[in-house]
Amino acid sequence: ADGAGGIVEFDTALRWFYDNLRMLPDQIWLATQEVATVKKIIMQQGASTALSRFNFTMTQQGLVGGAVPTGYISPYGDNRQLTISQHPYLAPGTVLFVSHSVPYDLSGIDNVIRILARRDYYQLEWPLRTRAYEYGVYTDQVLQHYYPPSMGIITNLS
Repeated sequence: ADGAGGIVEFDTALRWFYDNLRMLPDQIWLATQEVATVKKIIMQQGASTALSRFNFTMTQQGLVGGAVPTGYISPYGDNRQLTISQHPYLAPGTVLFVSHSVPYDLSGIDNVIRILARRDYYQLEWPLRTRAYEYGVYTDQVLQHYYPPSMGIITNLS
């Protein structure tokens, strides 16, 4: 925590994006373990300062408890809110910053990141060797990333 409602590591990464590339990511992906850490940091700062925003929804079934971080406001650039999402396959201690668009003209490129499928999913049934039917499902794909600096990663957070 930075004591002013933010997270030091996030602010350092966002400052690098803005100072060096003049762009900000759109989304922050957190490992499952980091969701709890970010929630704890925000909740502790929110209790001592008025710098956090809490959205409460009341229904007829009653009051539901719990908190999940869903956004982070960048202190740089246009002060936009970045979406926070949880990724089940990120290693613990990992934060991934992703931009789905860049502020530059890339000729003929409509998506910064996309998957090119040379052959879509297909299934092969193998010849019978036992009483069990054996088969495999395959695909042949490649990730196309046209502007690699649009992504950033923080690892080994404790």
